[in-house]
Amino acid sequence: MTGSEDKFRLGFAQNLARLMEAQGSSVAAVAEASGLKPSRIERLIAAKAEPGAIEIMRLAKALHVTPGDLIDDIVRGSDSEA
Repeated sequence: MTGSEDKFRLGFAQNLARLMEAQGSSVAAVAEASGLKPSRIERLIAAKAEPGAIEIMRLAKALHVTPGDLIDDIVRGSDSEA
């Protein structure tokens, strides 16, 4: 695993947790709304798994945000480091 993959996982985890907390959303509620298993969401929040594109889209829809709200700052950060 590369450093950029680690940064993406960590950044995504932080964004997901921040958005869930801001909305008062539980893992169970997001799981139900997104169709993902609660254990998968917990792994994403703990930065133990990297989300796929479909998962990002499902989570964004469940949280009523854009996929960009979950990843844009991470992607821009990676681009500026290159």
